[in-house]
Amino acid sequence: MVAEWRLSEQFEGTLELTEAGADIYDDADIAPGPIVIPPLAPINPSQLSVIQNFGVVTDVIAGASGSQVPCLRFTWTPPEDPTIVSVNITYQIVGDTQTFSDVSNDPESGLKLTTDNVVSGKAYRAKATITTNPDRFRTETPWVTTAAPTGNLSVLDNSITATKIADAAVTADKIMNEAITSIKLAAEAVTTAKIQVGAIDALRLADNSVVANKIANAAVTGAKIADAAITGTKIVDLAITETKIANDAISTPKLQALAVSADKLQANSVTAGKIAANAVTATALAADSVTARSLVLTDFSNIADNGWQQGTLDGWSTSFMQEFVLAAAAGDQAGWRMRSIGRDQAVSQWIACTPGEQYYLEAWVYQTDASPANLYWFAWDATGVSWTGQAIATTNLKNQWVRLRGIATVPAGKVRIAMALTTDRTAGVGTETYWTKPVMRRASGAELIVDGAILAKHLSVGSGKNMLPNTENYGFTQDWSYWNQNGIANRQWSYRSDGDTWALAGQPVTIVLEQTDANADFSAQQWTCDRRIPVKAGVRYEAFAFFGSHRCQHFVGISFSDSAGVWISEASTGWINEQVQISNGKALTGYAQAGVFAIAPANAATAMFFVRKSATLPGQANSYMHMVRPYFGEAYPNQTQFSPWEPGGITTIGADYIRTGAVIAGKIAANAVTAGTIAAGAVTAEKIAASAVTADKIAANSIGAVHIAANSITASKLVLTDFSNIVDNGWQRGTLEAWFTQNQQAFYFGPNEQGGDAAGYILQTLGRDCATSQRTACSPGEAYFFDAWVYNTDASRANLYAIFTDGNDGAHTWWAATGTDVKNAWVRLQGRLTVPAGKAFIRMLLQVDRTAGTGSSTFWSKPVMRRAANAELIVDGAVTANKLNVNSLSAISANFGDAYFSGIARSVNGKLLLDFNNGGIEVFT
Repeated sequence: MVAEWRLSEQFEGTLELTEAGADIYDDADIAPGPIVIPPLAPINPSQLSVIQNFGVVTDVIAGASGSQVPCLRFTWTPPEDPTIVSVNITYQIVGDTQTFSDVSNDPESGLKLTTDNVVSGKAYRAKATITTNPDRFRTETPWVTTAAPTGNLSVLDNSITATKIADAAVTADKIMNEAITSIKLAAEAVTTAKIQVGAIDALRLADNSVVANKIANAAVTGAKIADAAITGTKIVDLAITETKIANDAISTPKLQALAVSADKLQANSVTAGKIAANAVTATALAADSVTARSLVLTDFSNIADNGWQQGTLDGWSTSFMQEFVLAAAAGDQAGWRMRSIGRDQAVSQWIACTPGEQYYLEAWVYQTDASPANLYWFAWDATGVSWTGQAIATTNLKNQWVRLRGIATVPAGKVRIAMALTTDRTAGVGTETYWTKPVMRRASGAELIVDGAILAKHLSVGSGKNMLPNTENYGFTQDWSYWNQNGIANRQWSYRSDGDTWALAGQPVTIVLEQTDANADFSAQQWTCDRRIPVKAGVRYEAFAFFGSHRCQHFVGISFSDSAGVWISEASTGWINEQVQISNGKALTGYAQAGVFAIAPANAATAMFFVRKSATLPGQANSYMHMVRPYFGEAYPNQTQFSPWEPGGITTIGADYIRTGAVIAGKIAANAVTAGTIAAGAVTAEKIAASAVTADKIAANSIGAVHIAANSITASKLVLTDFSNIVDNGWQRGTLEAWFTQNQQAFYFGPNEQGGDAAGYILQTLGRDCATSQRTACSPGEAYFFDAWVYNTDASRANLYAIFTDGNDGAHTWWAATGTDVKNAWVRLQGRLTVPAGKAFIRMLLQVDRTAGTGSSTFWSKPVMRRAANAELIVDGAVTANKLNVNSLSAISANFGDAYFSGIARSVNGKLLLDFNNGGIEVFT
């Protein structure tokens, strides 16, 4: 060990060493010291390659007297690193290519405001990097986007705020005509308390002065508006939203005729609670004001949410999900948002459904990937094995929020339906897709508008008129022709007739363009309407068809020409590679709809409709394109979905007949069918297309007995309910939480009962009151329809009951709707009951006449209770005996007068027999 050290004048060091004994390593009598854990090394700020938590929001800089200038506010986490000397920011308008830059020389401030190159009404995105001293490796932040566009430049305005106005200080005589404009009011400055009753009239408001953010929620009440004060010119487009109007504020006297037009309303802003009873009449609606986006025709029950808006995806199946976060300040898209790079990114749980039912689907999507984003539905049969699916809304728009919406109709044989959010990409590759607010709900009726208020001129839909001739291809090439570009061999056209394999059921002729080899020459095959369709320059048109394409692509086009037949321009879908046509091409759901919207160019006088088929795709031996239901007609300016298809303008008329199915609901004007226009016996069952005759098509008291042919009124021709099952409460999703059961033995899914008709969740029970639904509010005189399937092995009778109670849910009354004594077979029970006087609630009861817990099992499936619709379309006495085609009649009470009978009549209990042929009466005791 070192005992001493010395340093000479020459700075030479000397160490004196001594020998140490081994005992220095002996730890005897030495107490152990504490265990020291060294601290983690501090993060070295100089390791940062870029600033953290960079963000950008829109803001305003306030000046003197209330002036405001839009700006961008950039923020980041102060780095606490002296080597970072500046933050360098790049920004641009979303959707533009030009970039701008700014620099913060104070990185530790975490903030930079800029007005340079900032304009109002635009969304911006930005990214940042750093400058360091000394220089080192640096990176850039990702692009971040503002949640809202920049505000408007305001100079010496917005000086009027709510605190500046005394309650009821604003009276009519205080305001000069047209003195109030939108820029004079601060956001939400005008509240209910600030306005004297009747102070605001038409003279006081400048045109376009009412803007959404100028009105506090529920500030506008009926008492605040003078009669006829609100005219169309007073309201900025889309200013009126749901939260701006107090309940019942808008009544008929408050609206000037034609004041409310489509461009004044935000989507879904007018709800039932905002409109006083019978306030909306025909005179209050401007032409084309009622559009699909202005009406909500569903039952408002989101059956696909499954917790999404509460922050859980437990009820969804997801793929390649990257993030699920709450975006609370995103406007219409606010809510829980999912980010994914999957293909089938989210699929909801399935729900039970019935073929023919319609479901409304909706979601918001923000797509940054190159692929389209789709709103899909999938449907399965009772086994869950056979399925089909289809996109009902698609967008190719990028880097912006798009609302996808559509209607799905459940195809035949399918009893389960689910919603899917998809993109057309390989799962796990590409850039992000964002989804929010998925909705699926059952479409139903709406009764928010006064009878007769919506006239034809108020509807903003496509013309509904198919301007093409012979759209069902009677006579094959009548008005249509085939063209084989360059005459390539092994390419031709053919057809399939109704009933053939790969032919649409109900379509007389399905056109087929085919290629029987693998020749990849891309010369097209074309099917063209030979008749030039007259058009008007500047008018918007729609063209579409339905395709079943196998191993090829399809194409829809419109060619515009002038009055001399000289070609001007063409609009088309481009080539579409969508391989479809399932179920042997029998159902329209197995075809893909493709089409295009186009505005007729200047000098256009005619248009030519055509579809094309591509060559066989590479690697395939042949190809076929099946085409049905072509359509060409006028479209309204903002229409985004194609009109429902209908046959073209030429109807096949023979010497004494009209082609079957030619007269459908769309061909009959409202109130066109009156007693004087129907020949006696002319209306027979086979003359009426399914659901063609609806209430609005028939004038009151028009149909009398002489107008109805014998046996023409059958059950299939009548629709008497609103189809909303109000007692399912989860039964068809596998839960009985909302039902009260007795002596339950099992509850299981049975996919094949009665060949699938009774398929679904089955309740097995030994109970008397087997299952009772929750109560539903009702009114005396209302009629309710009951339906359920039962398989009874017990000796007792199985029944469907209704339980009625008063307003205190007491004074119970039990009425039987129907019952059966059939054993060991599935039986469908159906009945109808009317709510008696004094009753306010109704329940459905599945019941068996036995002592609870005894006997043998009863099985129940598909319980339904729904409100029966009122029908008063037929004159009293019009339906006579010879008009009816029924299996049995009961509860008849009538004065027959002189009656004539033949045959033998027996009583139900067999104790009385009347022999009208031989004149005998037999009585049995």
